This record gives sequence, structure tokens and C-alpha cells, in this order.
Amino acid sequence: MPAPQRIAPGVYRIAILLANAYVVEIDGGVALIDCLMPGDTSLMLNSVKTVVGDAAALKAIWLTHGDIDHVGSLAELKERTGVPVAAHPLVAPFARCETIRQFRSPLMQAVSRRMFPTGPLRPSQVDRFFEIGETVSGWQIIDTPGHAPGHIAFYDGDKRILIGGDTMMNLGGLRPSFGPFTDDPALNAASIRQLAQLDVAVAGFGHGAAITQQAGEKIRRVARNV
Repeated sequence: MPAPQRIAPGVYRIAILLANAYVVEIDGGVALIDCLMPGDTSLMLNSVKTVVGDAAALKAIWLTHGDIDHVGSLAELKERTGVPVAAHPLVAPFARCETIRQFRSPLMQAVSRRMFPTGPLRPSQVDRFFEIGETVSGWQIIDTPGHAPGHIAFYDGDKRILIGGDTMMNLGGLRPSFGPFTDDPALNAASIRQLAQLDVAVAGFGHGAAITQQAGEKIRRVARNV
């Protein structure tokens, strides 16, 4: 099992081949940002235990969006822990398995179904809807549309940490999320430009290594070229 990586004080990255989740310290315990793929529940609970000594310290699950590599183990995590789930309202139908992503290209739709079969997904409820701009345990909820319905990012201004979901990916360098899997690349580009205005020292995204040095400048560099 890969050990969680400390990327900043109170923030840890859980990495699998396809995606990242994050453990962040909050009031009274920790929150888990995103839920990886189906079958990754034990990995995430063991990661929480490694970070804070007790998996029962998990107090909340926060979602950046509803793609399968971010909600894959949501139902089982909720069953095993009973912790509340919070997300943008547009994510709820994906969590309940009432809808699946519809990509612009029929070819990419077919590729997505082959790469990320939705059969293993089980429905789960979202218990609370984030309000854009609100701050939860020090983390500001930022509206970042474009990649997927209801996509949001989390920003701790005091610690200068950004968890940006799939607005960007750090694979072969920081870049916008892969266009064919993005609903509206122009809108996603606007979201990147919005994130570039933040004071960021450390950034983690849904795919690829965390950026622990000059994160803000690297985000601004991407923003200048989208």
C-alpha cells in the first residue's frame, strides 16, 4: 500500500495509478477530499489511520466533482464510516448513479466506458451542498466549472494551499485537464485563470504529483497559455 505523502502541514496526498485523494486536517479530525476508484476504501481508511493514528478521525468526505475516479469508493466509505458527504449540488446525481458523464466525442465516450466502467459504482447520497465562496474548517469553496458538472476547488488562504481537482493535471508538467475528457475547455481555462489569482504555495490536483515549490507561479504560467 502506498503511504500517504505529506505535501504541507495537515495535508496529505493518497496516490493510486489513476488519481489522487487528499486527507486534510479539519476541526475535530480530518476530511477526505475525493474517493478514488471502486475498491480503494481500505487504502483510504488505512491512510487516515497512518496520518492521525485512528481511522475514526475521519469526519467528512468532500468531493471536487463526480467522475468515477473521484467518487469510486464513496458508497462503501459512507457505509463503513457513516461520515457526511459534501459536494456541489450538480454532483449529487452522479453520486446517486442517476447519470453518467456524457463526453463531446462519441469516441471518447467509448474510451471512457472502457477505461472507467461504471458497473462497479454503487449509489450514495450527498448530505450537504457547498455554497460557493463559503469557508469550511479554513477551506474556501471555489467554483471551477469546465471540466465536469459541479466542479469545485478547495483553498486554504492562511496556509496558501490549493486542492484543485481536475482543473489541471501534473503529468509531464502542469497543464489543463485533458481536453477530450473536459466538458467545456474554454470554461475550464477561465477557471484556471481564476485559480492563478490566488496566493498559492502548495497545490495538489486530481492526477499527478503535488506541487510543493513555486506552485502559484506554475499555475500562472499555465493560465497565461490557455
